[in-house]
Parts: sequence; structure tokens; C-alpha cells
Amino acid sequence: MSGSVDKTLRVAKAQAKSGAFAEAEALYREVLARFPSNKRAQAGLAELQAMRGQGPLGQPPRAMIEELVGLARARRFRDLVAATVPALARFPRAEPILELRAVGLSNIGDHRSAVEMYAKLADLRPMDVEVLGKLGNAQLMSGDAAGAVESFSRMLELRPGDAVAHNNLGNALANQREPERAMEHYAAAVAAKPDLLPARVNLGKLLYLRGEVPEARRHIEAAVKLAPGNPNLLDLLGNLLKAQGDTEGAKAQFDAALALAPKSAAIHLNRALVQKFQPGDPQIATLEALHRNPSTPVSDRSQLGFALAKAYEDLGEIERSYARLKQANAERKAEIGYDTAHSRTLFEQIRAAFAEPHPPIAPLEAPTGPEPIFILGLPRSGTTLIEQIISSHPDVVAGGEREELNSALKALDWSSVTGFEREGAKIEAGYREMLRRFGGTAGFVTDKMPSNFLWIGAIRVLFPKARIVHIHRDPRAVLWSIYKMRFTGTGYGFGYDLGDLVAYHGLYRELMAHWRALFGDAVIDVDYEALTADPDPAIRSLISALGLSWDEACLRPQDNTRAVNTASNLQVRRAIYKGSSQDWQRYAHLIGEAFAGLPE
Repeated sequence: MSGSVDKTLRVAKAQAKSGAFAEAEALYREVLARFPSNKRAQAGLAELQAMRGQGPLGQPPRAMIEELVGLARARRFRDLVAATVPALARFPRAEPILELRAVGLSNIGDHRSAVEMYAKLADLRPMDVEVLGKLGNAQLMSGDAAGAVESFSRMLELRPGDAVAHNNLGNALANQREPERAMEHYAAAVAAKPDLLPARVNLGKLLYLRGEVPEARRHIEAAVKLAPGNPNLLDLLGNLLKAQGDTEGAKAQFDAALALAPKSAAIHLNRALVQKFQPGDPQIATLEALHRNPSTPVSDRSQLGFALAKAYEDLGEIERSYARLKQANAERKAEIGYDTAHSRTLFEQIRAAFAEPHPPIAPLEAPTGPEPIFILGLPRSGTTLIEQIISSHPDVVAGGEREELNSALKALDWSSVTGFEREGAKIEAGYREMLRRFGGTAGFVTDKMPSNFLWIGAIRVLFPKARIVHIHRDPRAVLWSIYKMRFTGTGYGFGYDLGDLVAYHGLYRELMAHWRALFGDAVIDVDYEALTADPDPAIRSLISALGLSWDEACLRPQDNTRAVNTASNLQVRRAIYKGSSQDWQRYAHLIGEAFAGLPE
């Protein structure tokens, strides 16, 4: 019998040493159940309790915890992390020390190590939803969105309907580029707790990005009521009103935001874009003072520079406008770090992947619902106007600049076509889900993401019945219009240097020539200058080429009341006009030879 007990105790000690504490405890208790006075089993169990941080022998001294808490309260997080090293050496499973170390690591930006600490806590307290929430947040900060989805999903299993868990799960899904699922959980969070501000804001922002401006506005207005002193929410509401064509309402929101955050460069830029500056406007002096302030961050100075360029152009002071514009663009380019070589490589890979028309990829299920109409070209080439015209047709719903397809295809490795072949059916299914949701019973939904010109080869494979409309415009007008814009995000990094713009335009021309050679009339070309010079025949020809029945509303795009979430949202409220393609000529003497290599 003693041999059997000895073997059990040896196994228990080995289990404890390897970290299998539950198994070790079971073995020690098995021995004590049969031999309650066994000293080795008692000692082993006591040692195990100390290792696990449980029971009197395993609790760290109160003074130790108080010292660590004091460091956390004093925000001496690096000292806190250092102090937890010897503390955990003595008490490796002590929960207060693990949590304090996780707090310290999170605050010094070491989120991966914080995840390790919270994961240990979750192992010790698997039913503790608060620990799971902290673990999920740390995983999200460390870039592990998949792990965060798992943690927040576990939270919802333990606490069904929890609004915070729904909101956090929405954040994790959004990071995984799953906007549909993210939307479901944001909506569930708002339904469970209508006054949960982060959920309201997240839902409103996602709706805005998806082009659902009226619904986005409803949620952001609710968020403003919850936090009326938040300038960023007022700024967002201003942009939503601008998208709906309410310029005066947008100005009022931007002004209210600036009253709360008078140094905000982003809000100043948004305000500048909805006004026509007049001589003596005091806003110009405010912008210049902020721009000159040496404490203004470079990114903010760039935004202020774009605002000042707009102001001086409104006043007809072209030289001053160009000087501010040139500096602002240089600062923005340095911030992004764009290199034309990266674009050239991607263009070459795409052409190689579709050197010939690719065979069809079988969909996961038979296509149903609306078909897409892709409106593409370079940004600022007239895609918004064309969408305004086409979506005036009763059988077409305007989708705006849809990110779904562009993001999914851009994320693939185009050094070979295998990634596209593997993921294509899933991309098609996800996009069609958006079309059905957005288009309802309509026959077509537009997608005017300009950079979809990159993916015409893929579009022909995934959506063989799709219509593709390519807008081309005087390249000088297009490139100058891009150069004047500070885009959100970094997707148009080529736009902040005239040399980069000319080089990118060359890559674009070569790729479009390739698509025309492959697909011929499947790509409908629209000449922007011809359309604005004589709209009636050009619009009739476009509607006919799309296979749509004629509708007179297409001749009055300015009457289309849809929300427009692009830089052209004010221009398209006007009747079709010509002359915008000549704007760059006012700056021709300053641009010099930069555009010399462009085609006529």
C-alpha cells in the first residue's frame, strides 16, 4: 500500500510542478481521504495552495498589495510592472498581483504581456465576466481581434444581453472587417441600454461609413443628447448634416464644436469646407495663429494648411493659397510615408494575375437580389455626379463608396492569384449580402468606390452580370482636384505630391488600357467633360448602355435628395455645370512643368 501512496504523491508533486494544479490537488486529497494524517500529503497540499495564491499560506502580505496599489494610483506604471516581478516570483498565482501587473503593462503599452496576465486570471476565475472583458480589451489592443471575439462571446454566454459585452464584441468584429456582424451587436447594445454612449457612437459611425446617413444621424443626435459637451460628436453631426445637403445646419454644429475645442484642426478644416470666405473674415486670422504656433503638431498644421488654402482661394489670393497647399501636402505625405514603388508593384501583380480573363469562380449559393453597378475611376473624376444621375432612376439604389469589396480584395496577397481563388466565393457572398440588405427590392445598387478600377478583372469573375462605368476626365483637372483635398485615412497616399500624382495616373492609364483590351465594351466609358458640356445625349446614352429603361429624373440629378458622403456632396446639389475642369489653370504658373507629361 505504501508503494501506491508514494507513487500517487510523486505524481501529484510532478503535476503541481508542471502547473496542473487541479490534478495535483485531486491526488493529494485522494491520499488524505484514505490517510488523513499523511504528513507528505498535507505538506504537498499546503505548498500547492501557496503556489496557487489560495488559502492563508498563499496570500501575499497586505503591505505588498498596498505598495502595488499605491504605485498604480500614482500612475507609476513602469515601477508597478517592475515591482510585480519579485512579487509574482513569491506568489505566482496571486490574483491581485496578476491583475495589478496587467494594469501596469496595459498602461505602458505592452498589451501582449497584459493579455498573458489576464489570461492567467481568466483561468483562475473562468466565470468572472469582468476578467473576460479586460482580457478581450487587452486582446483587441494587442491586435488579436480573433481572441477578443472569443473572449467577448464568452462574456455574452455568461451574461446574455449584456450591453457592454455586445458593444465590445462589435468593436472586435469591426476590427476583423466583419461590419455586418459588428452592426448586429452594436444594435443589440443600443437596444439593451439606449443610453450607452459608446454603443450609440459606434453604431452611428458604422452606419455613416456604410452610407446610411439618415439612420446614422438619428443615433449621433441621440449621442449628442447624452454628451452635449463632446466636440467630436458635434463635429460628426455636422458632417452628417453636410452629407444631407444641410450646409447651414452643418455650420452651426461645427461652430458649436469649435466653441468647445477652439484649437481642433480637424473641426476647423470641416468648417472651412462648408463656407465661402470673405475679405476680413476673422476665421482666417484664427487659422493663421494656430498654424504658426510652434506647439501645433505637424498633422494638425497640415489640416490647418488645407483650410487656409481653401480660404485664400476663395479670396482669389492664388499665390498664398498655393504656398499653404504645397506645405500642407508635403506634411501629409511625410506623415503617411507613401512610396510610388508600392503602387507600381501592386499594379504589376494585378495585371499578372489577370493577364487573361480568369475562369469563373463558383458562388457559394445562387445569386439573388440586386446586381451591382460599379462606378469607378480616379477620385475627384466625377463618380459622385454619375452616381447621382444613375441613382435618380427608380430601379437603382445609391450605395455610395462601398468599402466592402475594395477592402476584401486589397487585403489579399496578389503575388499570386491563389488567394483570390481561395477567398473569392466568400467575398462574393459577403458583398451580395450587402447588396440585398441595402438594395431591398431594387434591381441595382451602385458602388462608386473610385479605386475599384483596380479590381475590374476580379469583378468580372465574381459578378459577371455587373455593370461597370468608368469615368475619365481631363487628367490635369483630376490631379489638381485630388491635390487640393486632404482625404480621411491613408488610401490615397499618392495624392499629396504632384510627381506622385502624375506617376500614379500613368499606372492607372496602363491598367485601364489592359482592362479594355481584355473586356472591351463590358466597361462603359463616360467622358466627364462631354457630359457636362451637353448632358442630355450623354445621360441618355449612359442609361441605355446600362440596360435601364429611360426615366426623365436622370436628367435632374440635383433633385436627387439622397445623402452624399463624399467630398463632392455640395457640388452635386447644383444643376450640372461645366467649367470645373478649368480650375487648375489659375495655378498653372505655379505648377510649372509638373503636369507636362500628362496626355492632352
